[in-house]
Amino acid sequence: MFQREIADCLARTGCRADVRYLPMGIHGDTANKARAAIQAAVDSADPQVHDVVLIGYGVCNCGVRGLVAGPLPLVLPRAYDCISLLLGSRQRYRDFFQDEPNTYFKTSGWVDAGEDASVTPLGAVASRLGIDHDLQSLVARYGEDNGRYVYETLQRRPYAQHVYVTTGCPDEHELIDRCRQQAQQVGCPLQVVHGTTRLLDALLQGPWDDNDFLVTPPGKQVEVVFDDRLLRWKVPSS
Repeated sequence: MFQREIADCLARTGCRADVRYLPMGIHGDTANKARAAIQAAVDSADPQVHDVVLIGYGVCNCGVRGLVAGPLPLVLPRAYDCISLLLGSRQRYRDFFQDEPNTYFKTSGWVDAGEDASVTPLGAVASRLGIDHDLQSLVARYGEDNGRYVYETLQRRPYAQHVYVTTGCPDEHELIDRCRQQAQQVGCPLQVVHGTTRLLDALLQGPWDDNDFLVTPPGKQVEVVFDDRLLRWKVPSS
């Protein structure tokens, strides 16, 4: 999701980091599968080489819930998802959704991935739940009433708008043009909103302010909480 933005930050700042990108589709799968993939990457960090493990995920599908720090501390952004990270704050994210609901977001990572059901979280979820199927298939899967409800709610009701969140990454004009064409195909306007790499830059370079990041000490476990802080650490249950 953040491949362009992270590469740009490393080039601008000269900060030293070994980056491992995970398949985009894992956070459209179950939380358990996402957590297993992220945990495996965490466990692969060498304490003889690295000082800390930085996790480039928001709460998303709760794939970060239950992550355990090994000998190195974990740093995670207090963000709802990738859009929250690129808008620069949780508050701006909430304000946008309150003012302009029914928005379909696009970013450089979303455009690069396309709409392949095996790649994008949205495509993976749609395929698994069957919401990309026709009415007859939905009725067969969910029953007459539920199938028709899913079809009318998710198939027939278009988004009010598409929004592309800019980050200043290379070739962004071309990405925006692609998004505008995609929005036109489904009869939606495209709004371009200025984003920021503030949180990604801070994740890579520090310092990790407690308002924006959770630092999980070695041996502790990440927990998702349902308040503004989103995350905290705890002692793993035995």
